[in-house]
Amino acid sequence: MLLPALLVLLLAACGKPNGIRVTKEEYGDRWPFTVDEGYLDCVGFKEVILRVGRKEYGLSGQAVGTEKYLDVDAIWKDDPQMKGTKITINPLVQKGMEICK
Repeated sequence: MLLPALLVLLLAACGKPNGIRVTKEEYGDRWPFTVDEGYLDCVGFKEVILRVGRKEYGLSGQAVGTEKYLDVDAIWKDDPQMKGTKITINPLVQKGMEICK
């Protein structure tokens, strides 16, 4: 009996990632990443992260502070309208904070 229950849990874990799917298509020119999509989630204490495949990038200050996640700079796009800056990730952090509630 334990084996079927374990199999169900393993299959569930292989399903789609937790969180909200966010895409470049949704955000258009204001999409702040070099990847086309990811899953926005909140884990721990207000740790807003973006999952891209098996990689997890910290977006909120709380997530970055834990040092458990990859540095978002690896996929964060420069803002073509303001040289030397990045496209803001604030809308995604705010959306992630809604998941925390």
